Amino acid sequence: MSSINKHGFGQSNTPKPKTEINGHRHFHIGTAGWIAIDYLLAAMALTAAHWLSPRFAFSNQSIEKTIGIINLYALCVVICAHVFGLHDIFRGRQRVSLAGKSIIIGLLSSGLLNMVVWFGSYGQVGRYVQIITCVFTIMGLYGFRILLWRFLGGVRRRVIILCDKGDWTSLLELVREKNSYYKVVGLSGDISRNAVHLNDPALLDSQKSILQHCRELSVHEVLFSREDNLSGAHREELVNLLYNGVTVRDYLHFMEHDFGRVPIEYIGVNWFFRLNTTGDYYLVMALKRQVDILLASIGLILSLPLLFIAAILIKMESLGPVFYPQIRVGEFGRPFRIWKLRSMRTDAEADGPHWAAQNDKRVTRVGRILRKTRIDELPQFWNILRGDMSWIGPRPERPEFIAQLEAAIPFYGQRHRIKPGLTGWAQINYPYGSSLEDSAHKLSYDLYYLNNLSTLLDIHIFLRTIGMIMRGAR
Repeated sequence: MSSINKHGFGQSNTPKPKTEINGHRHFHIGTAGWIAIDYLLAAMALTAAHWLSPRFAFSNQSIEKTIGIINLYALCVVICAHVFGLHDIFRGRQRVSLAGKSIIIGLLSSGLLNMVVWFGSYGQVGRYVQIITCVFTIMGLYGFRILLWRFLGGVRRRVIILCDKGDWTSLLELVREKNSYYKVVGLSGDISRNAVHLNDPALLDSQKSILQHCRELSVHEVLFSREDNLSGAHREELVNLLYNGVTVRDYLHFMEHDFGRVPIEYIGVNWFFRLNTTGDYYLVMALKRQVDILLASIGLILSLPLLFIAAILIKMESLGPVFYPQIRVGEFGRPFRIWKLRSMRTDAEADGPHWAAQNDKRVTRVGRILRKTRIDELPQFWNILRGDMSWIGPRPERPEFIAQLEAAIPFYGQRHRIKPGLTGWAQINYPYGSSLEDSAHKLSYDLYYLNNLSTLLDIHIFLRTIGMIMRGAR
């Protein structure tokens, strides 16, 4: 038997593992697995520091308090690792980047350990404990991943792309974006030899079945563009693959599960019928509103000193108002007034509205700093308290552009089904957009958020946003 799942065409329930054909196994650790591993590594690092340091600060504490401190430190490491994207299984495996992030996480976690102990009145962390814990944490985060990539992750997920109507080019490019995770070993369809470079995958022999190719090439997964592009024979073969331990997915499921976006050119009205509108959805939205009020209240109070300093700097650099209001389109298409710290010249739109762009020449020197640190967005805490916005959601767009976007991009208006956000899934996955093409790409991320809305996803977006702010990304 086979079962249909949310993130794939189906999966085999037969005894043969779906990640192994002809003994060629693909080792896979998901996000939850990496969180558990990092939690264990951090706990082991602090435990080792306890036994190796000459004087351990917690030695006079009860075993329950010591275990509590170890668990709190492990939680700090996991949160820091998540903020810096170490749990993203599809990110490139650059060793230099991994080393830098591991060092930052180790140092941050060491500082957080001090705060946890101090606020918990557990005493004082000795410098030996801090140094040993930090070193072991860095070695664990970096070394374990390198070892796993070297000995277990060396085998990338081997993929065949099946496209009967010349739809293979874009799909091949997308798979190659995940080149540290996937390896395309075969192409099938109406493809000429001249279209494939020497280093590209092999063209499959039409005289052989797809299953034969999967066994010969040790394939883990078969991707196809869409079902209506497949012949009847190929559809039958794909069903048979499910019973032989091969994962089969279409372009839409592949994009949604692995890229976190929904390609608008591959969906229709039927796709929206499966959006979550059950009782769970309304429970999540009610919880989301309560969290919005709590965090916006705290954020508004804590940001008052920053707003005061920013106001002085803005006034020192140029004449004009400190705050800059704009009309944006919110939930259900209702307009509202958004508030920001002014980061552009007062004559920035003297000749009419313009798309905001990266390295915009209209941005002032102070405004450039405000934008990089997101301080210019702090007044929007007031919009969140009023209920115009949420912490997490699609970014609100200006009404001057909405008519143009809705006319050019299918289903663009569907992003207004929920409240716009201070940050969102599109913002952490796509750089600053300044064109219709960028807006269409960001819409694909907004649709993913609509279909996968949950408290856990909001927490993930919130943590990743913190990481972006720390890196100075916009």
